[in-house]
Amino acid sequence: MKLRSVAVGVVVIGGVLALAAGLGLYKYRQIREGIAAGENRPEPPTAVSVVEAQTGPFQRTVTAVGTVQAMRHVTVASEVAGKVVEVGFESGQVVEEGTVLLRLDASTEEADRRAAEAQRELARVTLERVTQAANANAVSRQEIDRARAEFDSSVARVEQFRSMIDKKRVVAGFRGRMGLRNVHPGQFLGEGQMVTTLQGVEENVYVDFSVPQMQAAAVPVGAAVTVSVLGQRLPAVVSAVDSLIDQATRNARVRATTSGLDGRLVPGAFVDVVIPLGEKQEVVLVPATALRRAPFGDFVFVIVADDKDAKVLRAKQRFVTPAGSVEGRVIITAGLKAGERLAGDGSFKLRDGAEVMEAPPGGVAGGGAGGERPRAGQ
Repeated sequence: MKLRSVAVGVVVIGGVLALAAGLGLYKYRQIREGIAAGENRPEPPTAVSVVEAQTGPFQRTVTAVGTVQAMRHVTVASEVAGKVVEVGFESGQVVEEGTVLLRLDASTEEADRRAAEAQRELARVTLERVTQAANANAVSRQEIDRARAEFDSSVARVEQFRSMIDKKRVVAGFRGRMGLRNVHPGQFLGEGQMVTTLQGVEENVYVDFSVPQMQAAAVPVGAAVTVSVLGQRLPAVVSAVDSLIDQATRNARVRATTSGLDGRLVPGAFVDVVIPLGEKQEVVLVPATALRRAPFGDFVFVIVADDKDAKVLRAKQRFVTPAGSVEGRVIITAGLKAGERLAGDGSFKLRDGAEVMEAPPGGVAGGGAGGERPRAGQ
């Protein structure tokens, strides 16, 4: 009985193993047939837009940060100390040349001036009498000289007090726009105390900026630069270059002149100054969508005819050397010639040697027939 049970078990196990082997062989044949069918199936082409590498003018530039300066600007301050009795401007007001901006109390100086004028009148009368007496040989020459000296001294004292009175008034030296008013009647101002600022309102303004000393030769007086502000690009001309290089930064200070953009270039505001370097040159330009970037290098897909069938287009990976961009297009300095056809929109779906088809303008979808997901680094 035991031998018979063992024999039955062996037969059952053998049958199971035979069945498993048969099923494995069947699945193996199915997989092989599927692989063979896939290898024989034609590759679906990937739809991409086809662009052409073109040439265009390019000029190297460097950008500096500039500061807007009014062509005439001063700090309004009191030359002498005194109490404010009149303020002749408001904040932001445009004043004309000669406008009295500030007047200090000059009552003491006025009294001194009147006393000096009285002394001058007395000295004048005395000089006339002495001169008449001298004609009659009634006085000495020394008395005449003394009388003339007294008269000249009294005239000088009158002028001195008038000058002191004039210093009690602050007058606009040119037409300009006033800064914020921070002074009021009754306030005491110390000698040299700042009152406000006065900025000229000319059509043109200065733009001051700095460039490294190695690039200073590229911006001589008369050179053309571009000022970028408020989304606009304004032409400017270099009007002055500082005679010294800053020892701390090794930069040269440069001043350019440009239009004030209808008063919207406010003094003190910063702008971008674009400085051209060297001469314009022709370079190869491609759309930004045609350039693929990867850790192992930058490349494009050049569209060429298949070696076996000229009607079939294929994408060939080619490494290139980009060097910046201009107006949304990438500059290629090596690896590509003008006139070569490239994959533009949809190039992220390609691989080297992939079959492609030219899509109509705007007809490239993100997935695309036969496309694959973008690979890492692309």
